Amino acid sequence: MLLGDSLIGREAVERLELEDTRSGLGRLMAIGPLLFVLHLVHVIIMTTAAPEGGPATVRWRTLIAASHAVMMVFATGMMLLAWMVRRRLDTTDLRPSVLVVALSVGGYVVAAGWFAGVDQLVTTNITPYLVAVMATGVMLPLPALPLTIAHVLGLATFVGSVSHFGGGGAGEMSNQLNGLTVALAGWMVARALRTARGRNVASAMTIEAQKAELATMNAELTRLADLDAMTALPNRRSLIVQAERMRAHAERHDESMSLLMLDVDHFKEVNDADGHARGDEVLLAVVEACREELRGEDLFARMGGEEFAVLLPQASDAQARVVAERLRARVEGLGLAHPNGRVVTISLGVCAVDPKAARAIDEALARADAELYAAKRAGRNRVGASA
Repeated sequence: MLLGDSLIGREAVERLELEDTRSGLGRLMAIGPLLFVLHLVHVIIMTTAAPEGGPATVRWRTLIAASHAVMMVFATGMMLLAWMVRRRLDTTDLRPSVLVVALSVGGYVVAAGWFAGVDQLVTTNITPYLVAVMATGVMLPLPALPLTIAHVLGLATFVGSVSHFGGGGAGEMSNQLNGLTVALAGWMVARALRTARGRNVASAMTIEAQKAELATMNAELTRLADLDAMTALPNRRSLIVQAERMRAHAERHDESMSLLMLDVDHFKEVNDADGHARGDEVLLAVVEACREELRGEDLFARMGGEEFAVLLPQASDAQARVVAERLRARVEGLGLAHPNGRVVTISLGVCAVDPKAARAIDEALARADAELYAAKRAGRNRVGASA
């Protein structure tokens, strides 16, 4: 990294070089035909116009025509080379692409220096050199090193040709100094534009990174909003959303569904007697035991407190009751001590879900909850009688 490039960071420089290279190659392909026509017009005018003036004018017209003929070939060659390189652009190695752009800039600046020198035969202006330096700096962006080499070669050609074709004296020295000023100004303009583009790229990358970070944070917040903090199970809100999707799938494919509601028996006594930390341990143990008994496609959620729900896709009421009994037996088998001298148990309610019903999930939750409390009234540690 050189000069202004060091202000924007390596990643931004790499992206800037890729964008500059692509745009430079694209512009070479676009302006190639225009430059070909421009050079051709000069050749035609210089070779067909009625001869006038002295030997210096004739020599000037001959040299200008020949030079534009050479530049026709050069413009065509650069256009084709840019097209071939852009087709096979390797984003991991931009050196061939940068070389093509650098050759073009160097070629046009050197040619302009030559044209300005030849023009000294008939005029003292250096317009071709000024236009080429500024136009290439704006249209064909380059890193500092190849840009500097191109301008040094162009300036050397300009100074040499002005010295060769000029009339000597103060006018010649003035033009050479003007050429030095043009080269320096063109170089500074090109560097300033590149630095500005680099800062824009760096800003865009920063914004992209911030957007990506924000999207990640939003996704995490959404995930956390859908999960119970302690058990990492879906919460009631998430259960309703996911259950509706599962219901719609079951309706489309004409599949059965069932819902379980389960509650830890006398859980308040655990919290009151042994503390909330012990209560959390009991809940986590119950959750882990139930997880191990359920399928991957079953939706297990915490509804609040010690109450949980399980949505069983492709399960009939009878199949769901088998699952419910298995969960009840598994939790009882944990042997978790309860302050009442017994072990921790759960009660469950079961309800088949009608996927075609208008409020299938809400109705199933209400019915399963009613059966759960029927099980509690019947003595707990059981699967309630069918509602």
